[in-house]
Amino acid sequence: MRLMKLKHSYYWLIGAAALTWVGCIKPPQCPDTPFIEYKDFIITNDSAQLFFQFSDGDGDIGLKKSETQAPYDYNLYMSYFEKVNGVFVEDSTLDPPFWYRVPYLNTENSNRCVKGTIHVNLSPFYRNFLSPESDTIMFRFYLLDRALNKSNIIDTPEIITP
Repeated sequence: MRLMKLKHSYYWLIGAAALTWVGCIKPPQCPDTPFIEYKDFIITNDSAQLFFQFSDGDGDIGLKKSETQAPYDYNLYMSYFEKVNGVFVEDSTLDPPFWYRVPYLNTENSNRCVKGTIHVNLSPFYRNFLSPESDTIMFRFYLLDRALNKSNIIDTPEIITP
């Protein structure tokens, strides 16, 4: 009987030590400046979809609907490139440009690293259909958080259009 009590005490001791150890583990930390990583680009007829992952140390990603004045009018900036004679050349003549509003992510008072995937619909068009060079394109993009910290800049891979 005494052996049985010692055995149970041993299990409780291991359980308490495990809980103490787990309680000491700090949540993952990441910088307050957003970090983005390209995931995918899917063409659907005249439109396309861009997918990328993000992380941000203080979670201040996205714009509220009421935030419409600069510098909070856009927070995802994309540049459009076409391959001309084997070299990608930026086409800045498109109007409107490829600027987007990533919606507000409510993480008030979290003060923690947030991670997720952002999906952008490039619609009603994703390329300059009037350009003879638009058969091979790419995008360069970055994200701003609400503190106006600029993420790293990402280039999509070369995109062959149908």
